Amino acid sequence: MERVDYHRRLREIIAVDQGVDEVEILTPSLSQLRMGQIDRGFLDIGDLLPQVSSDELDQVLTKMASTGQRAIGVISIYYSDVVQTDGKNLYKTVRPPEWWNDLLRRHFSKADFMRSQRESEFVWTNFKVSKTARKKIDRLAVTPSFRREFERLVSRAKLAGRVLKGNCVRREELLSALEGKTVAVVGNARSLDRGSHGRDIDAHDIVIRFNRVPIVSTISHGQRTTWVATGVPISPQRMASLGATHVLWLSRYRRKIPSETAGIDRLYLHPSREIDVLAKRSGVARPTTGLTAIDFLCSSEARKITLFGFDFYQSQSSSSHQTIETAPHQFDKEEVFVRSLVEKDARFEFRQAATS
Repeated sequence: MERVDYHRRLREIIAVDQGVDEVEILTPSLSQLRMGQIDRGFLDIGDLLPQVSSDELDQVLTKMASTGQRAIGVISIYYSDVVQTDGKNLYKTVRPPEWWNDLLRRHFSKADFMRSQRESEFVWTNFKVSKTARKKIDRLAVTPSFRREFERLVSRAKLAGRVLKGNCVRREELLSALEGKTVAVVGNARSLDRGSHGRDIDAHDIVIRFNRVPIVSTISHGQRTTWVATGVPISPQRMASLGATHVLWLSRYRRKIPSETAGIDRLYLHPSREIDVLAKRSGVARPTTGLTAIDFLCSSEARKITLFGFDFYQSQSSSSHQTIETAPHQFDKEEVFVRSLVEKDARFEFRQAATS
C-alpha cells in the first residue's frame, strides 16, 4: 500500500471510531503546532513531533493538552531521509519508542500507541482507541503472509537470475574504481554528530556510508554519498535521493534482500565465504558491515582511506537504538582488529569525533 493511501485509510478508521467527519480533521503546519495557533478541532499532526527539538517538546505538548483537543500522529524512531536547506535533518528529536511513550503519557493520560505501516515508526493518539479500530489499524499495518511469501520468492528469483547471468557488480570493478582514490568511510557513531567533518568527508573522491545512511547535518556528516555498504534493505528511491551509484551488500544473509534492493542496477554481493574467513581472522562471530568494508578496502589500491564516525559503539549508533550490550556484535574485538589493520597500513587514518 502506498504511503498516501495508508494515511488516508488511517484517518478514515480514526474518524469513524471517534465520530468525527473527516473534513473536520485539521492538519496544522509545524509553525502552527509550535505556537499553539490551532486551539480547537481534531488534529492530524502527521510526523510533526519529531521535527520539534527536544527542549521545545514539553511546551508544545503542554499547550496541546490544555486545549483538550484530540490528536493523531506518527512518530519515526530514526532520522529522516530528508535533509533541509539549512543542512539539518528534518527530524530534530530521534529517540526510542519507550522515550516517546513516557513523554506522551506524562501529558496525555489516555495516550494510545499502535504499530504503523513502517517498522521505523508508530502511530499515537492522545485518546483511547476502541478495540475494533485498533484491530483495523493493526491489519492496515501488516502485510498479509501470502504477500510476504510472494515478495520473498520474487526477490530470490530476481537475485538468483542476476547472479546466474553475471549481472551483479564484480569485485574487480570496485577495486578498479578505488585505485588511486581517496576514500571517506563514514560510520554511524552518534559522536560524529558533535563534530564538523562534513566538508572534509565531501572532499574525498569516494564516500562510503552505511545501512540507513543517517545524515544528521551536512556540517557533521557531509552530503555526498558514492556507495552504500549495507546489510539492511535500501530502496532505489533512497539511492537516488543520496545520489549514490552502488550498493554493496556486505552481509551473509542474502535472504534479507527485498525485491526492490535486488533490482538496483549496481549491486555488489560480497561472498559469504569471505565474511566467514574475516570472522575467523578477527575473532568476531558476526562482523559488522563497517568491519567488512574496512577489510575489503585493505585489499584495494586506494591512495588514502579516512575513517569517520567509528567509535565502536561507545556513543551508540545514529541508525539504531540498541546499546553495546544488546547489539548482536562484538565491538571490543572489532576495535582491536580494526586498529591492528590501521596500524599496519599507512593509508588509513582515524578522524576522531568529538568526545564531549
